[in-house]
Amino acid sequence: MTACPMSSAPAAGFSDTTSTDVDCIKMFGITQGTTATTYGPDESIPRWQMALFLHRMFVPTGLAAAGTTTVPAFTDTSGLSAEIQAAITAIASHGITVGTSATTFGPDDNVTREQMAIFHYRFGRSLERRTSI
Repeated sequence: MTACPMSSAPAAGFSDTTSTDVDCIKMFGITQGTTATTYGPDESIPRWQMALFLHRMFVPTGLAAAGTTTVPAFTDTSGLSAEIQAAITAIASHGITVGTSATTFGPDDNVTREQMAIFHYRFGRSLERRTSI
């Protein structure tokens, strides 16, 4: 699956990267950058931001807004924006995240490489289930 074959995405306009991969995810609305003109390629990613990236991938990939998995009652997400809370709920409803405990998501914790791999693996499994129905 190639979303942006041969650099077909317009330049994202970020001053700190010229990556065509970043151009592609900007084109699809998956990233907005850390500011209007920066992407932050060397910055760490907190779990809330990873949730946003994954949730924003739902539309381009055709994944339904809500899955069938029971969403844990996370006690540490209430102070977050409605957009972030919706993203966390959506990825939890697809089983992409189960949180850092039975009651916490850990939104401000940085995503480890292991967690990133698990998130992407589970996202792919959600796409497989969508296409196999």
